[in-house]
Amino acid sequence: MEQDWQARGDTAQSERLRDWLESQSSVLGFWIDRLIENGDAEMLGRLESHRRELQGLLVRLG
Repeated sequence: MEQDWQARGDTAQSERLRDWLESQSSVLGFWIDRLIENGDAEMLGRLESHRRELQGLLVRLG
């Protein structure tokens, strides 16, 4: 499979990065929901900021 990704070049690299960023955003969403339940405002703000950064990267990747 790795050879397939490498054969496809930059497009494959962008797709892998986009997939990874989307998965990280989903994981952050899960933890943000837990923090809302627990009322941890400080950590919630930090994770929301990080999630916005990830989403900005996704927009840049198109």
